[in-house]
Amino acid sequence: MRVADVLREASRRLVPVAGEAARLEAELLLAEIRRQNRAGLLSEPGLPVEPEELSALEDLVARRLSGEPVAYLLGRREFMSLEFAVGPGVLVPRPETELLVERALELLRQRWQGRRRRPVVVDVGTGCGNIALSLAHYFPRARVAGTDISPAALRLAGLNARRLGLLGRVRFCRGDLLRPLRRRRFCGWGRVVPSRLAAPGSVPNARAAIRPKGGEALGKRSRAGSTWGGNRPTPLRADLVVANLPYIPTALLEQLSPEVQHEPRLALDGGPDGLFVYRRLFRQVGGFLRPGGYLILEMSPEQESPLRTLMLGTGFRGVAGLADGTGRLRVLIGRFFPGQRRERGRVCSNSR
Repeated sequence: MRVADVLREASRRLVPVAGEAARLEAELLLAEIRRQNRAGLLSEPGLPVEPEELSALEDLVARRLSGEPVAYLLGRREFMSLEFAVGPGVLVPRPETELLVERALELLRQRWQGRRRRPVVVDVGTGCGNIALSLAHYFPRARVAGTDISPAALRLAGLNARRLGLLGRVRFCRGDLLRPLRRRRFCGWGRVVPSRLAAPGSVPNARAAIRPKGGEALGKRSRAGSTWGGNRPTPLRADLVVANLPYIPTALLEQLSPEVQHEPRLALDGGPDGLFVYRRLFRQVGGFLRPGGYLILEMSPEQESPLRTLMLGTGFRGVAGLADGTGRLRVLIGRFFPGQRRERGRVCSNSR
C-alpha cells in the first residue's frame, strides 16, 4: 500500500475517537513509525509502506481506538512551543494551561526584569514539568522548583529538563504539595541520582532520567556562588507559586471521555467538590509565600467563586479571574498580604 492509501484508511478508522482531527492523528502516527516529520511524509504520498510499518500502525490505531491519548502513543506533546516527553504516569499538557504560564511570565517580566534579586518560582504538582520548564525557558532569571508526589512524573520532568537544557536551572522534589520545600536540604543542590527508565513504553526514546528520592531536590551539586545560595540552611521562600492541581469532582470522573480516563486518576481527582487538594494547598501556602508574593491557579470555571473565597480568607488580595479566548474563567490570581483585611475579588478577561 502507498502512503496516501494508508493515511486514508487510518483516518477513516480514527474518526470515532478523533473526529475532525482523525486525518492529523493518522499522519502523526505514520510519520512517527517511519521516523519522518509530517511534511516529509506528505511530500511523498506514492511511496510504499512496508508490512512491518503497517503492523506497527495497526497496533497504534487499535490503542487509539481504545481511548489512549495520541500524546501517549507518540511519547510527546507540544506546550508553549516546546516539546515535552509524556507518558501514562502524567497528565497530558493542555492548551488552556498556557494561559496560566503566559500570565506568570507577564508578572515576572513586569516585576523582576532588570532587578538585582532573582525571583523564586514554585510549580506545585509539576507533572512532566511543562509549567516549571516553560517558565525557566522563557524567563531565564527565575529560580524555579517543581514538586510532585509521583515518582513517574518526576522521572519525566527530569528527562524533559535534560532535553531542554534546563537540568541545572530547575530543581524537582518529591513530596506533598509545598512540604518538601520546607526541608533544609532543599536549599542546597541535591544529588544527581542515576536511575533506570520508567516502565517500557511510558517514555519512548528516553536515554536518562533522574530518580527523586525522599524529599531531595533534583539538580546539580551545591557549589559556591550558586544562584540558589549554596548550602545555607535557610527555608525557601517563594515570590510566585503556580499550581494546576486536580480539580475534577470525584463523581464526574466516570463521565469523562475514554481519552481522559487513560490519564492518571491522581492528577484528576479533586475530591467531592473538586477542591480537596486546593484546600490543602491553602493550608500550606501562607507560611511559604513572601509577603506580596503571587499565587496563580488553574481551575474549572464553576469553581471561581469558592476558590476566590478561599484565597481571600487566606490573606490574598486583588484576586482576579482570567478568561480564555472563549470567555471561560480558567485561571485565578491573587497577591499575598498576611494579616490584611479581606476585600472583594474582581474578574477580568484575558487580552489574548
